[in-house]
Amino acid sequence: MSLNPCPVCGMKDRYRKIYEIAEGKQIILCVCGLQAISPPLTMEEIRKIYGEEYYDIHGMDHFRDFFNLKLRTCKRLINQVGRYMSASDNTNHLDIGCAFGYMIEAAKSAGYDSQGIEISPAADVAIELGYNVRKVELKHAAFPEEFFSLITAIDVLEHIPEPKEWLQECRRILKKGGVLLLVTPDCSSLTAYVRKDKWPHYKVEHLYYYSPPTLKRLLTNIGFNEIRSRTGIRYLTLNYITSHYKKFQPDSLETKVLRMLEALSPRRLFEYPLCFPSEMVITTRKI
Repeated sequence: MSLNPCPVCGMKDRYRKIYEIAEGKQIILCVCGLQAISPPLTMEEIRKIYGEEYYDIHGMDHFRDFFNLKLRTCKRLINQVGRYMSASDNTNHLDIGCAFGYMIEAAKSAGYDSQGIEISPAADVAIELGYNVRKVELKHAAFPEEFFSLITAIDVLEHIPEPKEWLQECRRILKKGGVLLLVTPDCSSLTAYVRKDKWPHYKVEHLYYYSPPTLKRLLTNIGFNEIRSRTGIRYLTLNYITSHYKKFQPDSLETKVLRMLEALSPRRLFEYPLCFPSEMVITTRKI
């Protein structure tokens, strides 16, 4: 049941089971507060999950609608992180797990020299769209030391099997004074508390689940400073939300309610972008 050692506190065999979820997996809790999935995915399972259909789960009628929805959220994040950037910073930006390139587009619009990495076939689409993207894992990318003034990773950290080593590599390639922006689910949120084992972020591909204290502790141990956390805002449509619930929780009460609203409401209501509180947003600096 344990993961040895815990990437946050370094303790061994200090996990206990708290939930059973899909596909024979368990959610386990370390004494430090970090949650993890057990047993973790095998490499074969990981390759299968991040195949051709990984980004074909959003239920959007048109790719451009989906892209613009994500782009709107990313522009908000880029505008917010701008307050932490120094006027003397270079404009080199890396988006890790860039998918189709919406964060790259948002950063380019704000004046950054932006590039991305992505391991799924979405990288091929991003390259076709003209973005500077490499289909490679961070540990194999071999970026120069202290090269980027901004690194972003949206919905990535929860997928990383070795988060300590991954964050150390982020710090290595981040220039002094540079900013790291992370967006990841908060397992201490009210939604997680209320939904318990039905929390939507409990997915087999999510390997670790952080709270602000556990993630701050991990970042501090690695040497990051000025760590700030807040609840993020994400732009979603009711169409997007309904499609997500139909796929992942088809028999839930939420899905039944959304289906009913979908049948009774004007189509444009389900297509209108709305602001929703979302995962936690962490910004931290390399001093």
